[in-house]
Amino acid sequence: MLLAGAIEKGSIIGLFIGFFIWASATFGVLLGMDFMEVMLHTVRLHWVEFMSKFFEGEGYAYSAFSFQEIVDDLGLVQA
Repeated sequence: MLLAGAIEKGSIIGLFIGFFIWASATFGVLLGMDFMEVMLHTVRLHWVEFMSKFFEGEGYAYSAFSFQEIVDDLGLVQA
Protein backbone atom coordinates (compact mmCIF):
# COMPACT_ATOMS: atom_id res chain seq x y z
CA MET A 1 0.00 0.00 0.00
CA LEU A 2 2.92 2.32 0.65
CA LEU A 3 4.18 1.97 -2.92
CA ALA A 4 0.76 1.93 -4.63
CA GLY A 5 0.69 5.70 -5.25
CA ALA A 6 4.17 5.74 -6.76
CA ILE A 7 3.36 2.76 -8.98
CA GLU A 8 0.10 4.32 -10.22
CA LYS A 9 1.84 7.61 -11.07
CA GLY A 10 4.84 5.83 -12.59
CA SER A 11 7.27 7.73 -10.36
CA ILE A 12 10.60 5.94 -10.17
CA ILE A 13 11.94 8.35 -7.54
CA GLY A 14 8.80 7.93 -5.44
CA LEU A 15 9.17 4.16 -5.78
CA PHE A 16 12.75 4.25 -4.49
CA ILE A 17 11.87 6.61 -1.62
CA GLY A 18 8.84 4.51 -0.67
CA PHE A 19 10.90 1.32 -0.77
CA PHE A 20 13.58 2.94 1.40
CA ILE A 21 10.95 3.98 3.97
CA TRP A 22 9.36 0.50 3.93
CA ALA A 23 12.72 -1.28 4.22
CA SER A 24 13.85 1.02 7.04
CA ALA A 25 10.64 0.49 9.02
CA THR A 26 10.82 -3.27 8.54
CA PHE A 27 14.48 -3.37 9.56
CA GLY A 28 13.73 -1.17 12.59
CA VAL A 29 10.92 -3.42 13.79
CA LEU A 30 13.03 -6.57 13.36
CA LEU A 31 16.01 -4.98 15.09
CA GLY A 32 13.81 -3.83 17.97
CA MET A 33 12.30 -7.30 18.39
CA ASP A 34 15.75 -8.90 18.33
CA PHE A 35 17.03 -6.43 20.93
CA MET A 36 14.08 -7.18 23.23
CA GLU A 37 14.57 -10.94 22.81
CA VAL A 38 18.24 -10.74 23.77
CA MET A 39 17.59 -8.30 26.61
CA LEU A 40 14.80 -10.40 28.16
CA HIS A 41 16.83 -13.59 27.91
CA THR A 42 19.80 -11.89 29.59
CA VAL A 43 17.64 -10.46 32.37
CA ARG A 44 16.08 -13.90 32.95
CA LEU A 45 19.50 -15.57 33.16
CA HIS A 46 20.80 -12.94 35.56
CA TRP A 47 17.71 -13.35 37.75
CA VAL A 48 18.03 -17.15 37.85
CA GLU A 49 21.77 -17.13 38.51
CA PHE A 50 21.56 -14.37 41.12
CA MET A 51 18.63 -15.85 43.02
CA SER A 52 20.13 -19.36 43.08
CA LYS A 53 23.05 -18.01 45.15
CA PHE A 54 20.71 -17.32 48.06
CA PHE A 55 18.23 -20.20 47.77
CA GLU A 56 18.30 -22.47 50.82
CA GLY A 57 15.41 -24.80 50.01
CA GLU A 58 13.77 -24.68 53.43
CA GLY A 59 10.02 -25.10 53.77
CA TYR A 60 7.60 -27.93 53.18
CA ALA A 61 7.13 -30.36 50.36
CA TYR A 62 4.49 -29.66 47.74
CA SER A 63 1.45 -31.89 47.73
CA ALA A 64 -1.21 -31.64 45.05
CA PHE A 65 -4.77 -30.76 46.03
CA SER A 66 -6.89 -33.85 46.62
CA PHE A 67 -10.43 -34.22 47.93
CA GLN A 68 -9.60 -37.78 48.94
CA GLU A 69 -6.80 -36.55 51.20
CA ILE A 70 -9.18 -34.07 52.88
CA VAL A 71 -11.76 -36.81 53.47
CA ASP A 72 -9.08 -39.10 54.92
CA ASP A 73 -7.72 -36.35 57.20
CA LEU A 74 -11.18 -35.54 58.55
CA GLY A 75 -11.99 -39.19 59.14
CA LEU A 76 -15.18 -39.05 57.11
CA VAL A 77 -16.58 -42.32 55.82
CA GLN A 78 -17.16 -42.65 52.13
CA ALA A 79 -20.65 -43.65 51.08
